[in-house]
Order: sequence, then C-alpha cells, then structure tokens
Amino acid sequence: MFRTLDYLGLPTSEAARKIYELHIRNARQACQAISGQIKKNADKIRRGEIHPRSLLAMITSQSTVRVRDIFPHATFPTPEGAKWKDVRIDIVSKDSARVTVCGVTKTYSALDMGFKDRRRGDMLTQQWDLLVKFAECSGVLSWANPIEKKTLYKTIQSLKSILKTFLGISGPPIKNYEKAIGYVARFKIEDKSFGKS
Repeated sequence: MFRTLDYLGLPTSEAARKIYELHIRNARQACQAISGQIKKNADKIRRGEIHPRSLLAMITSQSTVRVRDIFPHATFPTPEGAKWKDVRIDIVSKDSARVTVCGVTKTYSALDMGFKDRRRGDMLTQQWDLLVKFAECSGVLSWANPIEKKTLYKTIQSLKSILKTFLGISGPPIKNYEKAIGYVARFKIEDKSFGKS
C-alpha cells in the first residue's frame, strides 16, 4: 500500500486515507456478497451439500481443504456432475483401492487418498480401516459388525471428509445412522483383495 502513495498525485495523508477507504469499501462488498451466498444456500449448508472445495464451504467450515496445505495428497479426476451413486471403490490390497467414477478408473494407495496418520509417520489412519470394514460388509455397518462403537461416530465423520476431499463430490458419502440398519455408504464398495474377490 505504501508503495502506491507517491503515484496518486495527492498529499501523502490524503492518498493514504483514500486507499484505506477503498479497502474498507472492498471488504464491505465482499462481506455482503458472502452473506448473500450464505442466505441463498442456507438449506444446502445445513444439509452439508456445499461443494467441499468451494470458498463458501471454507467460510462455513464445511470444507475439508486447509488453506495452508491444499491437497497434500492426490485427488480423483471426478467428472463434472458426478454423484455418490456413480462412485465405486474396490479395496484391492491391504493398502490400496481401485476407484471408478462415471467410467474413469484409477488405482491409488491409501496414503495417496489421504489416509495418512501424520502423528505416526506413514502409518494408515483408523478411517482407512473403517473404509475396509465398509468394503467387507458390502457398504453397510451396523452394531452387529465387530466394530469399536465408542469412537465410531467421529471416525465416520472424518472418513466422510476424506472421501469428499479426495473425490470432490458434495453431500455426505455415508448416510446418517439409522436404527436397525446402521451406517450405509451412498457409493458402491467391495473388498476385492486377494482371496476375497
């Protein structure tokens, strides 16, 4: 800002005041635009259906993207307009998966997909174990499955975030818990690792 003061043809104090006022006007306009978008998309925000990579998602804290560390892992080249029902994930080994969306297929390691536990080096997260469990149970986890119930809700929420960031599809990839059913994946998932395909 200070570098521009000499080029406005005004006394320094007046030039500084005008630049300051310009910034204030810009900030007000930005805030009005953001408030307008929040009001316009209130239902989508409430349902968690805002695109996870959008500015609105970052502002409303629904984004899984961190500004300081955008995409520390791979992201799938998801075709425009794809929904969770178009996604298929096949677990092909203890630490990799084949992902297919609308005819596009790629294989990734769990680490590339974002399932890296940074506190433990290159160890995989609980969320990866949970994704594998979903595959073993054909996409449905109920209390009948041998799972740790105490921390399941938090792990499910984290798994949703990882999948939304990796695939770039808005809306929850896993349905909320339903009594007598459990958690149901909105995408197709299967364990096709050695001996299980």
